[in-house]
Amino acid sequence: MSETGPPLAPLAGIGWALTGYLVLQLLLNIINVRYVRGAEARRRPLALIICAFWSGVANALYFVGAAVLLRVLGLVDNTPPAPGLPGRMLLGLVLGPVLWYWLVLARGLGRRLFGVGELVAADEAILRAPPSLSYVSWGLINLSLIQPLGRELFVRGVFLATLQRVLAAQVDSGALLSGPALWGMQSLGPGWVLAILLMLVVDVLLRVNIVWLPATLAYGLGMAALFYFTGDATAGLTAASVAGFIQGVTLLRLTLRKYKQMEEQREQELLSRGSGTA
Repeated sequence: MSETGPPLAPLAGIGWALTGYLVLQLLLNIINVRYVRGAEARRRPLALIICAFWSGVANALYFVGAAVLLRVLGLVDNTPPAPGLPGRMLLGLVLGPVLWYWLVLARGLGRRLFGVGELVAADEAILRAPPSLSYVSWGLINLSLIQPLGRELFVRGVFLATLQRVLAAQVDSGALLSGPALWGMQSLGPGWVLAILLMLVVDVLLRVNIVWLPATLAYGLGMAALFYFTGDATAGLTAASVAGFIQGVTLLRLTLRKYKQMEEQREQELLSRGSGTA
């Protein structure tokens, strides 16, 4: 990205990427409606889960592609990662379990606040009721790799980083006020507070469901803090991957336990029927 270009030009590429995301949602909705309507009535709940899963995968891959394309085209800053990459990855590995527990608490808070007890996130539902064994591995890959890559490469690595640089440039040029205002809070530096607030708005809009509001805000603030203190998205991406893997394994254990209980109950019913006819 040229240092002499217009200070607001990088936002145009991000705007086009978000517009493309909206178009993708329209296409996915059309495809999903046709798929669910074409399924048998008894299989439609499962069809909804499958559609939600693959839509989540498509959205994440879209954001990965958008982040890469914006950098390749030079529409956003393409500075190579700073030295110390292994250290930032190690930090993410250490903080991954902490992030997972933090999100568990935030999800519980969301359910209590909005009165929903058993609502399951779309990208986790496939592990609650996997249509086949292949979906088990796909579900783990999605939670631990695809979703973190999509969120962190675009929302933190592109959106937050670019927005902070643009706002800081505006503060330095005098176009925006500095001082204690949102975009120039001295404790963080020019542009950071407003950039983080706008990033949280994007996070919330991508999640949509109000039940996930506490978890979305907790996740966004945690990732923004890691980005701010480490200088890039590496630590946050690694932490999100670890947290996603832990969540996936936890869901699988719950699902296997449920299936085991159902199998035991079925065996008990067969035994009781057999003893009743003897």
